Amino acid sequence: MVKSFGISDEDTGYYAGLVASAMFIGRSVGCYFWGLLTDKFGRRPVILICLALTLVGMAAFGLSVSLNMAIVTRLFVGLSSGVVGTAKAIASEASDDTNQAIAVSVILTAWNFGLVIGPAIGGYLAEPAQKYPNVFQKGSIFDKFAFFLPCLFNCVVLLISIVLAYFYLPETLVKSESEPSTSSEQGELALQSTASSENQDDSNKQRLLVVDSGKSSTESSSSHETEEVEIFISDADDKAADDGKNCCSCKSWQLCISRHGCCRYFRNSKIAILLRTRLAVLAIAVYCVLSFIVIGFDELFTLWAATETKHGGLGFSTDQIGTALLCVAAPLLFLQIWTYPKFERRLGSIRVFQLGNVIMGIMIVSLSGINTFYNRSTILWPLLISILLPLRMGVGCSFSSTSILVNNSVPSELLGSVNGLAMTAGSISRAFAPLFTGSIFAWSISKGFKHGFPLDEHFAFLLLSIVCLLSVLLSCTVLPEELNRKNAPPVRPV
Repeated sequence: MVKSFGISDEDTGYYAGLVASAMFIGRSVGCYFWGLLTDKFGRRPVILICLALTLVGMAAFGLSVSLNMAIVTRLFVGLSSGVVGTAKAIASEASDDTNQAIAVSVILTAWNFGLVIGPAIGGYLAEPAQKYPNVFQKGSIFDKFAFFLPCLFNCVVLLISIVLAYFYLPETLVKSESEPSTSSEQGELALQSTASSENQDDSNKQRLLVVDSGKSSTESSSSHETEEVEIFISDADDKAADDGKNCCSCKSWQLCISRHGCCRYFRNSKIAILLRTRLAVLAIAVYCVLSFIVIGFDELFTLWAATETKHGGLGFSTDQIGTALLCVAAPLLFLQIWTYPKFERRLGSIRVFQLGNVIMGIMIVSLSGINTFYNRSTILWPLLISILLPLRMGVGCSFSSTSILVNNSVPSELLGSVNGLAMTAGSISRAFAPLFTGSIFAWSISKGFKHGFPLDEHFAFLLLSIVCLLSVLLSCTVLPEELNRKNAPPVRPV
């Protein structure tokens, strides 16, 4: 599509990365918002609204007549992306430790299958007036908008999804009748469930202060104890009067939180609770690194496969790229659901994540070497499929593992919010990934090749493999074993 706007072959990588990044920028803004709504209003209405908005954005993207319009419509699609995070929350609520791997694997298999088969269908249906002139006449809407047909196909799939969700998707969010009515009270309740040990320490301190206060009224005490009691009583006396004050004048942040309603509201908000929960922060960080790797590779593979052979690519047409991705998609549909639950039960989510990243790193760096056989299809195609298949298996297993890790990091009250925050953070890293890999690859084939290996067309592949290795080291260093279990025990917030 980018080339159809008059962009040269050498600059396609830059602008294709910009269009791809626009959607992830939109996701980074919208995903946490949808996560909050799904915790408040339920999973089902958010799914239906997001599907409808995505349908509108997808149709508009197919009708783009300029690069700017393509960027804006992709941004809108990103803003509407609340389906994946909500689906992960539904999977966690509908499962337990014995079958959570299967539930998450089904979602990630569908996602991985769509990620592979989507570009394949797009490759077959793009520019239909040129490929199928007997069906799509010249001068028709499909000739003027050469990439509208694959978007129209997506719109039909989205419409079917809306109908199925409306009639068959149940609501999995269960709210108790005594649930707190205010967001502040909800935040306090969730904080108690994620940091009970810290609250126990606070309650012990309060009981100690009350005892000290009683002692001070009947007998003399040390100056330190008296000062502590006076501070405690002074805070309690000023609390009601200062609730509506502007907290900017407070010299102490701790005093500001204890006295003023606005600061207490922020402290008890769900995003503040999540950012103070160590397990959630670690799980989201690992998810962000993985998102960067996968989206960066997806962008890199399409650019590399479509690049002319004289620049180190494969010189594939859109049909050939679609065929390569489609050959991988069919086995993945069965292998992911069958293999991942077995590995997860035996090794745990963390170990499977690490194994998947090792496989991804090896396959990515191996892929860039097969362009040597670009003119020998009997060798090229078996090599290509044998590399893409385990690579996609590693992607699916790694994403399934990170979904379980994110769900296991918080109690059920925060499932929608933590998945929304994970999608937001992941989208930020995904927004940089296409720009990173697209720019590196464009530089390597325009300037880097003059310096030879490794700065030629292999350079972007090598960098992504290094990031895979770093993600394994990160997970070995920071991820605790309790994330392998659902409803992990509370830990001290960071």
